[in-house]
Amino acid sequence: MVNLGIVNNLNLLPPNTLWVNFKKHTQVESILEINKNLTTLNFFFNPENNFGESFYSLLKGLKANQIALNPTYLVPIYNLSLEDSLLKWGETIFPFFKNWDGTLYFEVKNFCLQNTFKKWSKKFTHVCFKNKYNLVQSQENKQTKKRSIYPLWKLKVQNS
Repeated sequence: MVNLGIVNNLNLLPPNTLWVNFKKHTQVESILEINKNLTTLNFFFNPENNFGESFYSLLKGLKANQIALNPTYLVPIYNLSLEDSLLKWGETIFPFFKNWDGTLYFEVKNFCLQNTFKKWSKKFTHVCFKNKYNLVQSQENKQTKKRSIYPLWKLKVQNS
């Protein structure tokens, strides 16, 4: 099951979450950067080619079951709106993630991913949003460094 999550502060990510940067390139390549605070996977791909299987195999080989990304990095790769870029990206990777059991966190700032998550959940039965993966910290609690989880939208979620 691919669980979708949202986060607005990288300090709220669970330990051992792999941060993924996506970059446009003529062929699939990857570079893993490891430091004490964050492990980053730089994944280069050509959006015109099917890279989903390569991405899945790479995550499986790394035994990564919690990954996070900034979805705005996909916009210049696809030259589409944020939602259209995400939908196109999801259509490429999710068919290969049927046996992946993990969480995919999206860093959110001043935008909402509700429509994208709904479309993915409808099209791919192994993809869902669960409220427990909503790691958005409220503005007032950022100052006190307390973790507060609240819904950004009303969405029918799968309980666990």
